[in-house]
Amino acid sequence: MENSRKRRKSVGFSELDFEGRLSRSSVPENGTSQTVSKSGIDQGMEDGLSLIAPMDPISLEYRRQRRMRVRETMESRSGPWDTERDKLDASANKRIASEDTRRRILRSKRENLTRTEIEVIEECKRQDEKRAKSEKRWEEELKENSGRIKKVTRTMRRNSIKKTRNQERIAYEVVKDNIKTQARDAEVEVDRELLFKKEIDYEIKTLWQLEATRWELELEIPSLLRKVELSTDEQAYLKTSIANSYVHKRWCMGGPIDKQPWYYRPVDRKKVCEDCRADEEWEKVVKGRLEMP
Repeated sequence: MENSRKRRKSVGFSELDFEGRLSRSSVPENGTSQTVSKSGIDQGMEDGLSLIAPMDPISLEYRRQRRMRVRETMESRSGPWDTERDKLDASANKRIASEDTRRRILRSKRENLTRTEIEVIEECKRQDEKRAKSEKRWEEELKENSGRIKKVTRTMRRNSIKKTRNQERIAYEVVKDNIKTQARDAEVEVDRELLFKKEIDYEIKTLWQLEATRWELELEIPSLLRKVELSTDEQAYLKTSIANSYVHKRWCMGGPIDKQPWYYRPVDRKKVCEDCRADEEWEKVVKGRLEMP
């Protein structure tokens, strides 16, 4: 008995054989939480929910009451059950703000560098025009003067050109250093914001997993899987719970699709699993009672 219990404790979802198992093919392969089309989402939900047998209201109410009893026990130990969801929403808003800041820095960087480059180009044009006028003036003077003056003029012209080029080179190096400094500062800002975004992404995934784990605990999935023998009612409860848990994590929690790129957004949440819909119906009943005269 002891050995069988140990083996049973290592059972995972993938080893459980039940008819309501959801296949990966029921999830759109080419979608992500931010790019999948509305029709693809609806079709994916229909495919997933079609594999879960419809439950009668009595069974749904029994499941809801059972979950609420477990939730009360969890709240007494770990605090409000929706703490992770509130933190998730706050982290998602923080991530959006971080992404906006990063885009603004990149846009400002491009504008600043473009403006600096334009100023450099205009300054070079002015220098070229000035040099062209100077050369034209020197050529006219050379034509009018004798050979001795031509020689002196050529020497002066050569020295003037060297001096001008040296000044232009120094000015160009200064401008180039300024451009590099601006680019480096902007890149540091962008890298800092990118690191901040990655930290938020890690926090979001951790919070999402915590909420998913709490949901599985509320459905009693881990404790039922550890049992050596299950009654017929518990087998049915576990079978539906695992199916609902898959749908809940993917659609009700706006979770990832397989290995596709994903980040959490509150708007992706949809109450579609049987347990969430039972909660929704109960909330409507309570609200209706409160509104009665």
